[in-house]
Amino acid sequence: MLANPKKRKEIAKLFIEYYQQSKVQELIVNQHFHRETMLIANTLDKEYPKKKIRNLKLDTIKSFPYIILNYFEYYKEPYNIYHSLATFKNGVPIFYYSGITQKEKKERQSNWLKTATRNIINFDFYLDIDSNNIQGLKITAQDTARILEDVKKKYSKDAKCIFTGCGFHIVIPNFFKGSKKDILKMKKIAKKYNEKFSEQIDYKTVEARRVRKTENSLIYKEGVKYIFLCKEVFPSKLENFYYQDYIYKDIK
Repeated sequence: MLANPKKRKEIAKLFIEYYQQSKVQELIVNQHFHRETMLIANTLDKEYPKKKIRNLKLDTIKSFPYIILNYFEYYKEPYNIYHSLATFKNGVPIFYYSGITQKEKKERQSNWLKTATRNIINFDFYLDIDSNNIQGLKITAQDTARILEDVKKKYSKDAKCIFTGCGFHIVIPNFFKGSKKDILKMKKIAKKYNEKFSEQIDYKTVEARRVRKTENSLIYKEGVKYIFLCKEVFPSKLENFYYQDYIYKDIK
């Protein structure tokens, strides 16, 4: 299947329409307070299979049109919305893209990362469980049900499961203090769950800048005929999971 920029532009318009809803904006901004915002577009473009924009600060409803809607409009891509697992003490440091060369960009990113890392005060408990394809989601959901039950028993009854379009996140917000020691502890926990329950749990990339999909956001990956809605999946729904329940729009 070939990349289709024209179709992606059309889908980006659907995203803009969805994100113009005031209730949606409110739900998303509440999750991004004092967390880094990142946009990722998954394409079939061989040169740019993943288009990323990060270092964004989405902390008020007033900032939503600039941070979200303008990027969708300007770049004509259906970006998936993510936020950091980390919460920052003094909010997200501002990152200026204007008037920037590649050398300046690297320097600014390095300075941004140093400032942000020093100010991490909390870090989510987080397990990322991916499926190889849509057809495999039902089996992955059953694995996730067992993992979620174990997490609730060992760590917190507040643990919840979120459908990500390609699998599931298990999350306990602000569970760790966010120190390097705690982040390493999270990585060890993820590795144990990988070995005990499912090889589809990603543990190798658990680090201070790790991000996760935002609930109530739209999910699109070029080549998939659906736009999904990222939302919580209750335990009773995992054992008999139907991905059709999470389709926002069929775009075949």
